[in-house]
This record gives sequence, structure tokens and C-alpha cells, in this order.
Amino acid sequence: MVSKAKHDTIQGERVKSVEELMIANFLYLNGIEYEYEKPYPHGAIMYRPDFYLKDYDIYLEHFGVDEAFWVSNPKLRKELD
Repeated sequence: MVSKAKHDTIQGERVKSVEELMIANFLYLNGIEYEYEKPYPHGAIMYRPDFYLKDYDIYLEHFGVDEAFWVSNPKLRKELD
């Protein structure tokens, strides 16, 4: 089962999903340095976006959608079903 498989990047990091694995490997292969789940400074709430792009000072959060009900466009929703 893919959802329970271990997802290790080219660099040997463990990520939580296939999509995060693809993003991490893409960033690495394109020479973009990142930190995985670096804490985001946001008040008292602990939040860890998926990737922090060091050279750009950008946090990147991948929001995985695997259910068609998240899609509001009826045409696209039909294609996903």
C-alpha cells in the first residue's frame, strides 16, 4: 500500500507522502536548497510547512488533495472521479 510506504528522498530524508517525495527530489535535482518541516515563526502556534527554501526565504506547503469533493469545478471534479 503506497500510503503506508516509507518515502525516502534522494538525500535520505524521510517525508510523509509521495507528493512530498517528488517535490523534495525535484528541488534537490534542480539545486534548490531547502529544509524539510522547518518551524514557521507564527506566534504561539507550532506550524511546520513542508519545505523552507533557504535562498528565497519562502515557505512551501503542499496541500494534497486526493478526494474529488475538494474540487469545486464540476468539469474537473468529473475528470477526477
